[in-house]
Amino acid sequence: MSLGIFFLTAQAAYSSGALTVGQFQRINTPVDTGVDNNFIQLDFSEKRENGRWDFVYDGSLRQYTGDRGLMYSLPEAYISRNIGRSEFTLGRKIIDWQPNDRFWAMGEINSLKNFNLLETDREGSFGFHFERKTKYFSFLVFGSAINVPQVNPTFTADGGEIVGRNEWSNPPPRFARFRGSQVPVFYDVIYPQAEEIALQESYATRIAFHNDHHEWRGYLGYKPEPGIRLVATGYYEQTDIERAVVQAKPFVNSHTFWGSGYSYSFSGQKDRGISVHANYDSIIPDRGTDTVFDQFESLKIQPVYERVSYASASVKGHFDFVQWSLNGMQLVEGDVVDTNIFAKKPRWRQAVGFDLNWDVTDSFNIMMDYKYDLKTQDMGFLARTNYQWSRHFLVGLDLQVLNAPSEYSFWTPYRSNDSFLGRMTYLF
Repeated sequence: MSLGIFFLTAQAAYSSGALTVGQFQRINTPVDTGVDNNFIQLDFSEKRENGRWDFVYDGSLRQYTGDRGLMYSLPEAYISRNIGRSEFTLGRKIIDWQPNDRFWAMGEINSLKNFNLLETDREGSFGFHFERKTKYFSFLVFGSAINVPQVNPTFTADGGEIVGRNEWSNPPPRFARFRGSQVPVFYDVIYPQAEEIALQESYATRIAFHNDHHEWRGYLGYKPEPGIRLVATGYYEQTDIERAVVQAKPFVNSHTFWGSGYSYSFSGQKDRGISVHANYDSIIPDRGTDTVFDQFESLKIQPVYERVSYASASVKGHFDFVQWSLNGMQLVEGDVVDTNIFAKKPRWRQAVGFDLNWDVTDSFNIMMDYKYDLKTQDMGFLARTNYQWSRHFLVGLDLQVLNAPSEYSFWTPYRSNDSFLGRMTYLF
């Protein structure tokens, strides 16, 4: 009842959005067999222009029918002031560092919404943004003392057991092998103080030179990593019951990033016609900042810090009723296989892919996103259809398929998440 009241209140408060009821039909059984098959989701967004002032917000809330809690995301929420060719922005805003970032959704620089790991929606950075644009030049500076970390997919600790919010959560193992037998693992999470997560500095800059057909860009920054890392220690306990006890503490680690790239537009119009894009990104993590378990050095489970660099290229087509792209990427640094459960694994290593968004009619839309890793043979495919049969009602059907033959890739825990999703949406 309280959730229903919340949705009705939200509908009145926001001027545009969607209320969706979704139901999964599983093709395979997820690793977490207790995940829910039904959810209610509220999406809300608005852009208000009042003279030189803009006010923008965009958010989502998803509640599964079980008791695993609420998922939420606020990709953007900011106020901006335009003075001539300069824009001053305060709040959470997505920075488009380079045009191939959204398709690959590597999650190294921009945070990701991550309600579904096959989707590529990003989240912005909170702070002060200044951007200056001229006919042939643009310059952006970003700075912040507040960190808003990526929170999805997430899990909760309850009675020593780690429970995921949905099938895209990847909790640590429930059992460990000790002296030839399987023993349960009891997790004791030491939660950090709020200021340890929130009070983290960021600063970055982006510069671009462009004309009707060409753009050269470069960017450099230092900021917290989008996700939260864990440091842990463990010991074997044999009192009333036999078990392994793992103490873990979340913490924020920062990294330096830089990148450069080039784009060419055949039409000479932004977001119109065919264009090509090439880019190189490099991310260098700090070597760890948390020392809570230093006294247990022999048993300490350390995160793994790997420099990640990758090159990407794409051909994009933007037309009135259809948008498409052909993409490729190569992981240049960080292509290592690590079995450490706290190691960050790159989503893609040597991959190709395409996406398509086609407005077949005013009421019917088709979207597809396909990626295949030539090195690991991982594959991800997401297809979505929407039919708006009245001003306020829309029905849709999604298909998601995964393949991950390796035991140690990023996608291994999710390879049984193949499913159909039926949706009924009320638009307001």
